[in-house]
Amino acid sequence: MAHSTTPHPARLPPRTTRRSVTSDLSLFTSEDSIIKYDSPKAKEFLKNFRKLRCNNRLISFNKVEERWDDWHLPVIFDDDGSMTAASPAIYANLPRYSPPLCADISNPFRTDDECSLAQTGAIRQHGRIFHVFKAPHQGCKYPLLIPEPEDKEYDDPGAHAVIHATANSHPHLRSRYLPIVPKPRPLRGPRTLTSFYSRDRAAERASPAHPWLHPAYYTNETPHILFPYSISSPSNTVNAIHQHGHFFDTELGQIVRALNSATGTPISSFMKLLRSSSTCSGCLCVFSVEGYQAHLGYVNAVPHCLNTPECPEVPGPSAIPSTSLTAAPSVSAPCSTSDYLYLAFLAWNSRLGVPQDVWTMISTAVVTCCHCLMVRTFRGDQRHQADGFCQCRKGGLGELLRQITLDDLEKHGLALIPQKLVDEHV
Repeated sequence: MAHSTTPHPARLPPRTTRRSVTSDLSLFTSEDSIIKYDSPKAKEFLKNFRKLRCNNRLISFNKVEERWDDWHLPVIFDDDGSMTAASPAIYANLPRYSPPLCADISNPFRTDDECSLAQTGAIRQHGRIFHVFKAPHQGCKYPLLIPEPEDKEYDDPGAHAVIHATANSHPHLRSRYLPIVPKPRPLRGPRTLTSFYSRDRAAERASPAHPWLHPAYYTNETPHILFPYSISSPSNTVNAIHQHGHFFDTELGQIVRALNSATGTPISSFMKLLRSSSTCSGCLCVFSVEGYQAHLGYVNAVPHCLNTPECPEVPGPSAIPSTSLTAAPSVSAPCSTSDYLYLAFLAWNSRLGVPQDVWTMISTAVVTCCHCLMVRTFRGDQRHQADGFCQCRKGGLGELLRQITLDDLEKHGLALIPQKLVDEHV
């Protein structure tokens, strides 16, 4: 009897089934495969990006809202407390630095690191150096040209005791950029202060013939210290300012509104407005007369500053130089309620007050029309001369000088006298 050569079923190895398994991850082996998953709005994002860049705006993509937001340049604080714009060359060394994002972050298979713009080089245009920032992934169409700060040279970033960036609109990136402890530095002698500008350049900036050199002259370029008063800034204080507008219709309030509108205010009223300004020794902020009084609290008839947690004792309102204001001008033209200069003036004329550097900035952001001799902020003057000329001529240099006291001339010089009138008089 022949024996079967077929193995017993129990001794056979377990049967395995071979099947072809295709994983979605196998598709993403090339850049072309990833591009297939770009947002359907990619063309719209690119169009809006180019439009905004034509206006010289620095922007970053908000992947939550799927839109472009303003991106603010990082700033650094030096040992003496001064604030300056950081050089793009040291952005990567700044703690809590949030880089701008390109719109490719809307692709679900792109990471934040791939879409964070980083410096790739530098070019020179129109006599200035621009740093080129692009995302590291292949085919990024959203480069940013960030200018080197004018008249500023930077040394080792470790030489700064306190360095931080402004708050940008990407909180999901902040956890990846932890604070950096400054390196120990050798002791140095007292630093010799040097001006940011040459003598000629400083003279141009102080001259009313060159108002465009003032940091607050351009509407679309908000100075860093005025971010809290800009509605486009994520951390603005606009709501708080409007909640404390109790002195909107006082004499000072009407002058503030006229100053920030096409109506304008006489130079004599503006000079009295300046003299009504007072600095608190507690919070170190600057207030109008009414604002200073409103920010005080009293313990046993002793005034205290309520704008600081310690509530220190400060001079009372009686120590403020009294100012008799003339009749406030009637405001016939509306003022821009969203203008950061106007909002900063409102904060000054309230219990909030403004820091001293902010007061210096806004109180000098004015111009006197050489025809009607009225003082206006830059935005008010632009609306006043919307057609390119003034239709309310009133006089010349002689009439203007009659409105200014000798004390005003000694303190402010020719800062409020239009250069055209000076040239005609000379």
